[in-house]
Amino acid sequence: MNLQAYSMYFATASFLVLILIGLSQNLYKYRGLLFILLLGILTPLPLAFGLYFIAQHSVNAWNHIQIELKLPNLILYRKAFPFTIAAVFIFIAFIYIANHSKMSHLLAYFFIFLASISLPHFVMMHLFYRNKNQ
Repeated sequence: MNLQAYSMYFATASFLVLILIGLSQNLYKYRGLLFILLLGILTPLPLAFGLYFIAQHSVNAWNHIQIELKLPNLILYRKAFPFTIAAVFIFIAFIYIANHSKMSHLLAYFFIFLASISLPHFVMMHLFYRNKNQ
């Protein structure tokens, strides 16, 4: 059996365990996450990552920040706008480089880049949630 088959079995088993835990504990709030995980099993990694990151992680984080800061969406969008423009610029630069590059593992480098720029976000959100729970 090859690595891809093991990955599919592991992903399917993990998904089924999450469904059983969710149903046994009436955790219906996780149904969106489970749906995204199901879609992720059937899609390529970049698309699965995008589905999770945008549809689950970002929406939940936005809602938490909005509730805690007691700001309406429009004001929060204005505060986030410079970061959004920077992200769009970085994405366009990556697409340009990808189209003009001979690097065979550019996608792997992109994920490494995302991980490296996520550290400040991780630290700030950790502090945000820690202060919220105190």
